[in-house]
Amino acid sequence: MDLDPRIDQEERVEPIEDKKSIQVGASDSQLTYLGTILSEQEKSAIGQVILDNKDLFAWHPSDMPGIDPDFLCHKLSISKEEKPIAQRRRKAGEERKAAIEVEVSKLLDARFIREVHYTTWSMREGRMTRRFNSNLKPRTFHEGDLVWRATGSARRNPSEGKLAANWDGPFRIRHALHNGAYKLEELSSKVIPRTWNSTHLKTYYS
Repeated sequence: MDLDPRIDQEERVEPIEDKKSIQVGASDSQLTYLGTILSEQEKSAIGQVILDNKDLFAWHPSDMPGIDPDFLCHKLSISKEEKPIAQRRRKAGEERKAAIEVEVSKLLDARFIREVHYTTWSMREGRMTRRFNSNLKPRTFHEGDLVWRATGSARRNPSEGKLAANWDGPFRIRHALHNGAYKLEELSSKVIPRTWNSTHLKTYYS
């Protein structure tokens, strides 16, 4: 299946001689072809090479391996805390609408995209979470207060798995800055690098 609308399938080059099919995969449609003008020895040799390497055939676009995410991985630079904004549904003429449906069907058949369904409960849960967060008052601390600091995935010991502590400390508030930012220090007065937001801190009760 060709997903590039600029390429006309009728322009594909076809062999001038007759073809002989070779069953490669388990399905009846998983075939390849050899020209009939080849000698029996050539047909046998080429056919054996094909069967020895049948795992290299991609019968469907989704069978083709992608790029190893350890080598390259794309992501959208978005903030999880921001409220998503849905664009208005745009009107399209009947001809354009039919063309869109054809192209989307191709992508669905090729398994390049899939339809996603969001339940009513998940949408309600999202609204409840935003409503709850909107009523939260930011934590405030004063210089000298003892606090816990959120561990975060970067500082968490991966060998501990789910048993890893979510908070570490205690630390002392060294300076209260603005917009809920704080400078921390260890109990030995050693300064902790960078500033920390109040959302990553909580009061330490001794």
